[in-house]
Amino acid sequence: MKSILLILITIVFISVPQAMAQTNADVDILFEGPVGFVVTDSQGKMCGHNPVTKTYYNEIPYAGYGVEGEDTITTYEFTFNHILKDTSFATSYTVEVFGTELGLFNGYLGMKQTVSKSTNFSLQSVIDSDQTVTYLLNYSTDSSTTPTMMKVVTPRIIRQDFSDCFKLNLLGGKGFYEDLSHQLENFDKHLAHKDSMEARRELEKFGRRLTEAYSDTADTSGMQAGEHGKGMGLKKRHENFVTQEAYEIISEDVTLMLGQLPARHGRGDEDEGRK
Repeated sequence: MKSILLILITIVFISVPQAMAQTNADVDILFEGPVGFVVTDSQGKMCGHNPVTKTYYNEIPYAGYGVEGEDTITTYEFTFNHILKDTSFATSYTVEVFGTELGLFNGYLGMKQTVSKSTNFSLQSVIDSDQTVTYLLNYSTDSSTTPTMMKVVTPRIIRQDFSDCFKLNLLGGKGFYEDLSHQLENFDKHLAHKDSMEARRELEKFGRRLTEAYSDTADTSGMQAGEHGKGMGLKKRHENFVTQEAYEIISEDVTLMLGQLPARHGRGDEDEGRK
């Protein structure tokens, strides 16, 4: 039986002003799937476990790292506890997720700033052995700001996620996969030639093809489910298909990558982009 890996990161900040009123804040991160993780702070200090190199890190001051296991479930816990001199605290962390085998992984992030204010995120992605997925975390005990967590997306990550989704049978068929892979190759070529506008057009076309296939998959699935009755499943999957998991993962990649490219302006460009 394949083991399920659970990763729990708990970061607790305590602020004690002169009046002795204190601000308690915490961050919890949970990963489930074939992964390990390392957290790096803004000073380059690390805490966690890289399962690829089998290296453990415990460099972050006032932080602790522990492991608990029960049957096939393993929990990794990171804790940070420090009394701050100031009434507010702001920091950033890089969370590197390392794959141990091909599979989906899920994550949960909860960041509390005050007793009554917290921000929650959920995430999902795909990974394989010797692959990494990186997230950036910004956190502050100042309740007037909103904590953020963002996936770091590069052209390599888009290709990696697209390929892993195909291997996991989260999208197909073969011709559809090859066509979209070719579009990603063209996207890379335009970037290599520093033609960001053409790169943007190519990636937008890729995104539209993905959306169309996902819509067709949903329509076909709904029709077949209705024909064969509730709970009986689908008789046959659509030849070119994109599951909800694959669509959400890859469309997020596309959106974040497009946000790094110059925007197109003008009606002509908009009409051309729809071709």
